[in-house]
Amino acid sequence: MDAHARTYSLFCHQEREESVMEDLRSLGYAPMAPQVRKVFAKELERPSILRRLFPGYVFFEAGQTPNWKTIRSLPNVFRVLSYGDEESPLRGDDLKFVQWLKRHGGILESSLAVREGTKLKFVSGPLKELNDRIVAVNAKRRVVAVALSNDSAIGQKIWCWFDFK
Repeated sequence: MDAHARTYSLFCHQEREESVMEDLRSLGYAPMAPQVRKVFAKELERPSILRRLFPGYVFFEAGQTPNWKTIRSLPNVFRVLSYGDEESPLRGDDLKFVQWLKRHGGILESSLAVREGTKLKFVSGPLKELNDRIVAVNAKRRVVAVALSNDSAIGQKIWCWFDFK
C-alpha cells in the first residue's frame, strides 16, 4: 500500500461491485469489495460460498485526489462515502478495518474457535485478531457479530462465520 495513498469508499448498485471495480481499475485505481466465506457445515456438495461483506460498497486507493466527476458518472455508482463533509478518505476505525481487510486479501475466511466457559475464543483465522470485538454469538448457526465502531460510516458490525476446533 502506498504510504501517501488514501482510501475511499463508493456506494454502488448491489451485485454490480465487480463492474464498478473494473471501471476503477481502468481509471488506474486499486479497488476492493471485501468478501466473507459462508460455511455450510452440513452440505457436502457446496461446503462454502463467498458473499460480499459490505454489499454495495467498493473501496479504492488513490495517491492523488480522485477525479470525482468521472467516478460519479460511472454506471452503478450512487454516491461517494463521506463523513458529513465533502468527499473524504476513510478515517479512524473505518480506515483501520479496511486496511486490516486488505492485509487478509479482502476475504474473511472462516476462523476456528474454542469454548472457554460461556465465551468463544478464536484460535486461528482472521477473527483471532478481533476476539475483543465480538458482541454477539449464534453458536448453532456458527456466526458471530464483530463490532466495528459506533461512529463508523461503513457499518457498526459485521457477521462472520466460524467453526469449532
